[in-house]
Amino acid sequence: MSSAPDGLEPADGADVAAGAALQPHRLAAAGGEPTWGLGDVAGTLLATLLLGSFVALAVAAVAAPGGRGAGQAWGTIALLVVPWAALGGWPLVASWTKGNGPRRDYGLTLTWASAAIGVAGGAAGLAVALVVATVQQAVTGSTLRSAVEVIAQDTTAASAAAVAVLAACTAFGAPIVEELAFRGLTYGALLKRGVSPRWSVVAVTVLFALFHFEPARILVLLVLGASLGLVRRYTGSTAASMVAHMTINIPGALAILSLARH
Repeated sequence: MSSAPDGLEPADGADVAAGAALQPHRLAAAGGEPTWGLGDVAGTLLATLLLGSFVALAVAAVAAPGGRGAGQAWGTIALLVVPWAALGGWPLVASWTKGNGPRRDYGLTLTWASAAIGVAGGAAGLAVALVVATVQQAVTGSTLRSAVEVIAQDTTAASAAAVAVLAACTAFGAPIVEELAFRGLTYGALLKRGVSPRWSVVAVTVLFALFHFEPARILVLLVLGASLGLVRRYTGSTAASMVAHMTINIPGALAILSLARH
């Protein structure tokens, strides 16, 4: 990671002009410039949606009418997790086949300093998001629930094991996969096209929020996405934004686990 303070907040023009799209993890001269880009972003998101639709149809076809048993619980988790094969898999394959590997292309390196920034950024984002959610609920009179919370409620009575898997996926799986797709591939692709780091963070934040398909929680998702984007920008590390994302998700995962005890 670049040294502070310049390394923590690089000048937008200098980043792009120097071709440091993946700064501070610059491409080695021998490696060359990656050829993955916005086309891979579109492919990632489209493949994720198609795979999710296929799994939804498959689960609906085999589910018993009104069924809420263990099979239905695992099917619901499959609906959440299976599309990750595209959401996280495409960025990895794109980097392996058209770049210099995810570690270099997406900044998958972590220092104690960048990990600390990740934890602090995630905690700050979560705190602001809680304030936003509280105000929104007070104004609208409606309770905000994430898609994972709904899944957890439907899964708890059917299978304690499924709840445990859901909690693990929430705490660790989603942060890894979503950061690869958004703060890794998408952020890097925008920088490669000459978009400034500032506007790349904005664009990725909006895309991240919209791709959750939870309109009631859009403000909360924008806050969380912005915190993750800032961690990615200031550290140059997608691994650090993964740490931030885990920091945000772990309290929810613990809450999911608590459901299995009741």
